[in-house]
Amino acid sequence: MRHSIAPLLVGALVSLWSGPAAAECLPWSSAGPVIQKNGLIPAGRIYNQIQSQHKGQIIKATLCRNGDSFRYKFTVLGSKGDVKSVSVDARTGR
Repeated sequence: MRHSIAPLLVGALVSLWSGPAAAECLPWSSAGPVIQKNGLIPAGRIYNQIQSQHKGQIIKATLCRNGDSFRYKFTVLGSKGDVKSVSVDARTGR
């Protein structure tokens, strides 16, 4: 009986930790229509901004939505092998 409760407790803890709604992320190649429909800053402009600010190679780029909020999320590989995660508001560019 004790073992059947454990999965329920784990599920409850995960849902509390992750918050009310998880972000839905799209690959860069599928973001265009969402950007256009929601009046977001063009993806290429944000990509170039991140590229110049972080002086590394962008190895992953996604557009994520959480309710009415949109964020561009990047994984940047630095020149010394360091990996950074960078998140930018898709409406403001900050």
